Amino acid sequence: MNTLGPCRAEPNTLPVAFVAIARLGNPTGSDGVSLLLTIEALLRTEPATHFLRRIGTLSPPQRTAVVNLQLAEEELVSEDLRLASRQAAVSWRFCADETRILEPYWAQSDIIDESLRWAHSKYPDWIQRGSLSAFVRPSRTEPIWRIRVEAASEATPLTQADVQVAEQVAAFIRKRLVAAFQRVSGTTKPQTYSERGLQRRTVPVHDTMTLAAFEAAAAERHGNPQLLLPPDWSKQLQSSRVVGIVLAAGQGSRFRAAYPKVVHSFCGKPMVRRVLDTLTMLRIPTLVVTHDSTENAVVNALFPLSYGMVRQREPLGTGHALYTAIHYCLRDFHGDVLVLYGDNPGVDATLLEPLLALRANIRVGPATQDCLSRHFGVILSGSYTSKDAGTYGRVLRDDQSGALKSIVEYREARKRPDEAAILAVREFYSGIMVADRVACLELLGQCRAHRLNSLNNDSSGGMEERFEFYATDVIQMAISQGFRVDVHCVPESSGLLWRLEGVNTVAELEALELEANSSASRETPGMSSSGGV
Repeated sequence: MNTLGPCRAEPNTLPVAFVAIARLGNPTGSDGVSLLLTIEALLRTEPATHFLRRIGTLSPPQRTAVVNLQLAEEELVSEDLRLASRQAAVSWRFCADETRILEPYWAQSDIIDESLRWAHSKYPDWIQRGSLSAFVRPSRTEPIWRIRVEAASEATPLTQADVQVAEQVAAFIRKRLVAAFQRVSGTTKPQTYSERGLQRRTVPVHDTMTLAAFEAAAAERHGNPQLLLPPDWSKQLQSSRVVGIVLAAGQGSRFRAAYPKVVHSFCGKPMVRRVLDTLTMLRIPTLVVTHDSTENAVVNALFPLSYGMVRQREPLGTGHALYTAIHYCLRDFHGDVLVLYGDNPGVDATLLEPLLALRANIRVGPATQDCLSRHFGVILSGSYTSKDAGTYGRVLRDDQSGALKSIVEYREARKRPDEAAILAVREFYSGIMVADRVACLELLGQCRAHRLNSLNNDSSGGMEERFEFYATDVIQMAISQGFRVDVHCVPESSGLLWRLEGVNTVAELEALELEANSSASRETPGMSSSGGV
């Protein structure tokens, strides 16, 4: 946001001071406290003059006029322009998250500066008696850009002509925004976007199809997915017994944001960056699974870390993402895969080191294609005593031996006659596991798709059926085929359960940040491990 006119109407120091005060009250680095979020939201949605007047910091001008415009994606005349708009929105929102603490005026841009200079030259007389504030940003929830121009004058009443000045400035900004998209699309090769997997799905999926069969058909029709591996990837695999796989392809529709969920800031860093930082500290080679809708933002968030990246052709669930990474990037690797999620920002070495140690102690040996190891791996669970496990999948154990019997997803439990008994279980599966690479690939390939919109019928208006493959299905597949699956359980008494929690909404992100703050000085007693056959 920038202005043209009296400097007193746009003081830089006050918004910075407010943010600094919020940070002093939040020393662990979280930007999710309510005060900071309130200030940030106001700074993002209106010019600073309006914000400061709202809280009574500035004496209000005698007259103001506000003009709001928007540029919708559907108004752009070509697909290249629409894709350029999406790309700009992702980058814009990501930069905002990373710089908002030190630079509240994150919305400054050449477009606004150019527009205000244009207004100054076109209306020099008006500028002498008033001020203009301009603001432009992409919407969080819709494919549109919002433009706001505020005209203010303390000396004389505003006339219709003054309102027209603000309208013309807003229209000029709108034109310059379109021109910026044109410049970007003009420098992009035509095939760049067609390679990004934006086409409608052409390989049909149904609930009797196995994952291996689907991927074979997709590869035959479209070729292998795009891979980006470090030059020394083969060397890294030779020297490591474990490879991390971070699933970061989901857009996060429940976040209702214009940019991917995994790059939202958690305690001052993008969530997926925190996961990669942990794996880097543990010296575990890492693959990140992305999709076209998340790739650019994830790459920006992870720069300059070293990792491999594989692009999921289309978002077909965590099982498909995991299978894609293992099948195309780890064919010659005979160690373990450590499966993590980009929206689990609390996961750190205090959770992963005991999990990996348990797996190393009971590992039978590397599997081969002809003779799979009978020890599949270790999953990471948590156990509440003070509350239920919410919407997490439940860990069901044998009453006598305590061995793992199955994992029942929340949505599946709601359909079963023993729903109450299952949901009463307070041990939940975090989704994190370390497993033998060969066994994991073999069993994933046997998993079948789940229909997500099975309730739709002929009255659904022709809605396309949606299917996904679940990574959690591989656990049940392993148990049913006689593999040993152990469980490393984190009790509530450890004070670490918040680190297992994923984030699906903005409210959950804020709550998790508050929990991280309150747990910063808390002692962390040891965790317990239990095995199953």
